[in-house]
Amino acid sequence: MTEPIVTLRSLQESTDQGDDFPQMGLANVVREYCAATVGLPRLYVFSLKEFREAFGSHWQAVAEGTVLAAERILQGWLGSRDAYSRQGDVSFVTFLAQNRSGEADQRATTIATDMRDRLLSGQPVTLKGNGVQVKGISLSELVDNAVAHMFERPSAAAQAQSQSNEILAKLHHQLSTVYAPVLTLDSGMVQGMQSIARRETETGRRSGQWVLNGGYDDPLTVAVDMHGLESLSAQLKATQPWKERPVFILPLHFRSMLGKNRERMVAQLQKAVPADRQMELRIELVGVLDNFPLSDLPQVISDLRSVCGGVFVRSLLSHLERIAPHAGRADAVGMDLNDLSRHGVSSEQRIRALQDFANLATVCRGRLPRLRYAWGLRDDEDLREAAKLKYALVSGFAVDGEGHDARVPYQKSVKGLG
Repeated sequence: MTEPIVTLRSLQESTDQGDDFPQMGLANVVREYCAATVGLPRLYVFSLKEFREAFGSHWQAVAEGTVLAAERILQGWLGSRDAYSRQGDVSFVTFLAQNRSGEADQRATTIATDMRDRLLSGQPVTLKGNGVQVKGISLSELVDNAVAHMFERPSAAAQAQSQSNEILAKLHHQLSTVYAPVLTLDSGMVQGMQSIARRETETGRRSGQWVLNGGYDDPLTVAVDMHGLESLSAQLKATQPWKERPVFILPLHFRSMLGKNRERMVAQLQKAVPADRQMELRIELVGVLDNFPLSDLPQVISDLRSVCGGVFVRSLLSHLERIAPHAGRADAVGMDLNDLSRHGVSSEQRIRALQDFANLATVCRGRLPRLRYAWGLRDDEDLREAAKLKYALVSGFAVDGEGHDARVPYQKSVKGLG
């Protein structure tokens, strides 16, 4: 392995950074990730773990030079809109800016290939894979797995945990919850409130881009859901004196209900929602097809029903047929028109979406619950079409505005179709 080491040293001595130098540090990686507006943001982890395994007992002698050489190669591919942070002695976590959806994935693959070729300089070193591994992850996966899988040196574990806690604290501070009144079309009255997660960033409010493809645009899933649950608990206490209380609809990401997260979330629901108020709560599962097993859906629905008055399942039209065989235990199925596009859609597109969803739900009858709903309605035309198509529950600015206090719109909004 003499010649590859010489190559590493020559790269280490290269100091050209150029004017378009990337941002460094985990804080900058997180900031750029949170401010991303194109596509579904991802972080990319470049790992040299296979190099460490190939060098074996000689790794400590060449580790610093190898990683520094890899860092110089990485810097050469990054610009001022990108950010990276070195983690331990074998990996880098990066944010890659993109001008169009999918561009960051292509950049990550190109960088990994070039890094491998230049580090090995064409030498026939036997490696299991390609030497440089790259993986796209969400911010929540970084927070969940950083200490165990990315921060390789034991001495870095405490620092990693501290950085993860700082990330969580910062994002938790950005989160807020608003409530949208839910209209029951049969009665023409607002009888429920929909919880909506919102995040305030340095670049503005991110509520319109918060949900995409039935999941979270910034999938810090468990933290978002826990924040929504805390807000719900406060609203339940505030509505205690009422004789007629609204039904609260709480969205939870499907990921929050998998594995150990399910036990944790059910326990938090039992703690936050008193037994005598559980029938006022409906839980809406979102992100059901965000790379998670559909086979878990029936059991998740059953577990949730033990702590609430019903379970809704949100779906995209394109996902409905795949979800149908597993969603029969749910109480309602519906869609959010905000999921159609992050940049808005025309009135004709919204009407067509309502029609297509209702038609497919009818075709899947027997496998899906009969009750269906639609969020994100914008005007009276949307309302009239939803009523004609037999949607039971609707929300959006066509019904009323959003607010932080669930009591106000519930008390003042008793609205028919007009």
